[in-house]
Amino acid sequence: MIYVHIEEDFKEVPELLSLSSRLVKILETEDLLEESLPIRIFIKKIEGDFLAK
Repeated sequence: MIYVHIEEDFKEVPELLSLSSRLVKILETEDLLEESLPIRIFIKKIEGDFLAK
């Protein structure tokens, strides 16, 4: 299961939505999903820069 959380301030930023959908597609093709581990992606703004962790 993959969870993507984008802070409300960035829900209207098309680049972030595109990035998150590409990340999900990449992760779905990897062996990570076979282990059934939850993957959480948080996108938030810290000191003017985007941070994904």
